[in-house]
Amino acid sequence: MKKYQIMLVGCGGMGHAWADYVLKERTDCEIIALVDIIPEHAQNYKNEYKLECPIYDHIDKALAAEKPTLIIDTTTPDAHNEIRTKSLLRKIPVIGEKPLADSIDAGRDIVKTADMMNTPHAVMQNRRWIGAMRKMHELAHDERLGRVGFLMSQFFIEVHFGGFRDLMDNPLILDMAVHTFDQARMILGSDPVSVYCTEFNLPGSWYKGNASAVCVYEFENGAIYTYTGSWSSKGFNTSWEADWRMICENGTVMCDGNNAPTVEINGKRTTEEIVYTQKTGHYGCFDEMFEALENQRPAETDCHDNIKTLGMVFGAIESAKTGKKIIL
Repeated sequence: MKKYQIMLVGCGGMGHAWADYVLKERTDCEIIALVDIIPEHAQNYKNEYKLECPIYDHIDKALAAEKPTLIIDTTTPDAHNEIRTKSLLRKIPVIGEKPLADSIDAGRDIVKTADMMNTPHAVMQNRRWIGAMRKMHELAHDERLGRVGFLMSQFFIEVHFGGFRDLMDNPLILDMAVHTFDQARMILGSDPVSVYCTEFNLPGSWYKGNASAVCVYEFENGAIYTYTGSWSSKGFNTSWEADWRMICENGTVMCDGNNAPTVEINGKRTTEEIVYTQKTGHYGCFDEMFEALENQRPAETDCHDNIKTLGMVFGAIESAKTGKKIIL
């Protein structure tokens, strides 16, 4: 029997990355059950990956019948609280897609349950595992540059998903900006204390909810972070990792999110060398999650840390609704 007896909950588009990783990259994992409210989706996975396992249409039925040692949750955000809480209450470790939950209260409930059951839960934040972002973190703590005063990110992508994102109330902030907010926390090595946000839709937007936003955060270390973004802007797309400018005490750093950052100090510009040996994106985060399980330590994106990123998301949404600065 393999070490990780996995129940995969949610057999939609995002689940493929997780299934590919555990089935093709690891020798200690097997999928013992598939769960999806649309059984046909689970059957498609079963056929694609040539699995010999049962299919369930509800987490309750699956947990009653199976004994997994790990839950992978790739359901839509509105289902995360139920899936993760019920799994943790059975002392089954959970790793899953972002966001942690679809509300800050639900996120706190998940963290509370993980604490109560002393059971780990980590959240996918794949955009931490990019060489340029790790280098930005190094530069934010580089003595040459001094203290960070101002961090800015710009995110502009024209994307037509269809499906649930087109119908969400806050598609950009909840489903995408959560990544960029998490990158900002990682870069600064600090946590936010307040936010002011305005949300809106550009003319011609095909999203029901607001797909554009401007946010201003104050961080514990005194830095100001601004986020400007849109999922319905036409032309001049940024990278999915966003464009970044970091203004420090002695100089400025520019980065397009993918390539090596450029530093300017006293009028002299240099392109920084990236030394990055980990896997990139999802697979880098996967490796970290499983290494944390192996060593019985919190993952870098453990729920206790990730709740702070979720706080950035729902603080911004609350600010946009109330028109007020929100203390986090």
